[in-house]
Amino acid sequence: MYTGIARVYDRLNEDVDYEKWADYVTRLFNKYGCKPDLVLELACGTGSFAIIMSKKGYEMICVDISEEMLTEAGQKAEAAGQNILFLRQDMTSFELYGTVGAIVCLLDSVNHLQDMEDVKKMLRLCYNYLDPGGLLIFDVNTLHKLENIYGDNVFYVDEEDFTCIWQCEYDPNERRSFIDIVLFQKLNDLYQKFEDTIIETAFDLEDLKEACTKAGFVCEGMFDEFTFNPYTENSERVFYIVRKSGEKNK
Repeated sequence: MYTGIARVYDRLNEDVDYEKWADYVTRLFNKYGCKPDLVLELACGTGSFAIIMSKKGYEMICVDISEEMLTEAGQKAEAAGQNILFLRQDMTSFELYGTVGAIVCLLDSVNHLQDMEDVKKMLRLCYNYLDPGGLLIFDVNTLHKLENIYGDNVFYVDEEDFTCIWQCEYDPNERRSFIDIVLFQKLNDLYQKFEDTIIETAFDLEDLKEACTKAGFVCEGMFDEFTFNPYTENSERVFYIVRKSGEKNK
């Protein structure tokens, strides 16, 4: 996933307010007394969130499975003057040399996992690599969003130098949204075609909470997006804040 579209990913996501994401995560750190010096971001994409957090003074380690996305991220971080460690690894099998004070996995990246077994693998690794008292923060797109907002709709962006079309199809039996993306990028007088398929799984929200608990975490909160309010049946995105047992970070 995210191979052909990596070079235009940021332009396709110009509506994403990464400052808002960073501010919200920082507020969650403060709310739950977490003061991490070192933060791991799983599925970091092109590094927009990590660069903002780095500028806030956090030391960032970033993991992503896409070499193309990491190439974009590295170039952006260098241009921004931020020293960030980028690692090409799968978030269900990543390895670190030590522990970190907090882990984040944002922008519905958990939905890209195919089943609960993958989620459990990720959670076990997060627990293993967190300092005692450290927080794991992640968000998911809800069933309501995948079924009713994405649905079976077609979206597109048409710019002077590229056109991107993505066709969504929701399968209620598999509880998955299949998103076929076609990108036509202008190169001189010709267009080059790239294709990607993204699959998002609609996990049961309470099953995710139970998986966190079984991995050893204490669930501190499940919030409607960018708030401290409980989620509802109409929530489109839910944030999970879970803590590794032990003394809180000082």
